[in-house]
Amino acid sequence: MKKLGYTLATVAAFGLAACEDGPTNGNEPGTVSMLITDAPGDFRTAIVTIDRIELLRGGTDDEDSDSTDDDRVVLRDIPWTGDLLELSNDVDEIVSEIDVPAGSYSQLRVVISGGCIEVEGADSTSTTVYASSGYSECGEADGNLQMPSFASSGLKINLPSGFDIDGDHRILLIDFDVSESFGHAAGNSGNWVMDPVIHATEVVMSGALDVSLVVADSVTLPRTLTADSFMIQLDDEPAITVVNGVASFDFLMPGTYSVDLVSPDSVTVTTDPVLPLSVEVGSSSEASATITITRAD
Repeated sequence: MKKLGYTLATVAAFGLAACEDGPTNGNEPGTVSMLITDAPGDFRTAIVTIDRIELLRGGTDDEDSDSTDDDRVVLRDIPWTGDLLELSNDVDEIVSEIDVPAGSYSQLRVVISGGCIEVEGADSTSTTVYASSGYSECGEADGNLQMPSFASSGLKINLPSGFDIDGDHRILLIDFDVSESFGHAAGNSGNWVMDPVIHATEVVMSGALDVSLVVADSVTLPRTLTADSFMIQLDDEPAITVVNGVASFDFLMPGTYSVDLVSPDSVTVTTDPVLPLSVEVGSSSEASATITITRAD
């Protein structure tokens, strides 16, 4: 069953679910939950620790001397540590139904105290670990991961316009894009730098994609293979296994995706349509595509 109602793409994406009681008079408190997911890159591991998450009112800057505690709501102050790569096509709830005063909110402030990545070497067999100072979640570090001020000033994330709390329950979906968030530092130091890229959208605006794999009646797969012996790959993300003839991708940001087939070792297939296939995923919708194996050797 799809989680479209909670769409979360480790992004960053934001979602909301309206309460069943309908609109209120504009000054009712509500609740907020938060999910985290990831759009992965070419990493073996990407772990971060989030110490604190705050919801800021409209027009509030956390560094503004005129701001008060009433201008922000603490959604979480217990550290959360997780491997972002484990959240590809999945989600983890890091805030659950926190009470929030009525009002208009414009930003999240996310305090990230540490992080580390494990990257492949040039020969694809060795790995190198880069970590922020004193951070050991990936094991002993081989190099430094720079994290400019995220442990103090925090990372500011703009919320979609019209993020108003009025007696309803909203679900924020954070898609932490690993491939865009970590890169080589300038110069020849060999260090890496963390500059988080978090995409945001309403939960109801995210989409999903079902890819069906069909073996033509005229085709006999070698050995004892079936359609479920294959995998489907979406863009550069890790391929997922076909189950009962379908590979399902949840929590997708609206956009165009490249769909390809990953065959078992030593098997070559011809498909209709020719791959890779371009598929458009819309807002708050479930797209579908069908790949037919017309020849297998």
